[in-house]
Amino acid sequence: MATLKTLKRLARKHEECLSVHSDIKALIPERDALKLLHNGFTDCSFWHDEAPSYYIPQKWADDGVAIMAVDDTDDDYNRISDKIKYVILSDKDGFFDVFNSIDDAINYHNGIGA
Repeated sequence: MATLKTLKRLARKHEECLSVHSDIKALIPERDALKLLHNGFTDCSFWHDEAPSYYIPQKWADDGVAIMAVDDTDDDYNRISDKIKYVILSDKDGFFDVFNSIDDAINYHNGIGA
């Protein structure tokens, strides 16, 4: 699971985001968190969202797209596993897609507006 050190690095731009959705962030594999970090993503989690979110600051003005790390829940929002999925959301266009792999989510994200 993602280490506190990596999560702090992801939240460097918005330190107040570090504690938001910490229960879900604890489920993100360290490898996935490092891939977000190394691809330029920053934590932009808001307390009123359902899950932590990550964006690339330089791209946000152009496309308003973020990756959310969502936990595996049933229809009543009860967690049924420790698996994380990645959802691509746009501030402008809404929902795009869900991915089981951070690599697929990052590739899709980076292809938007390209």
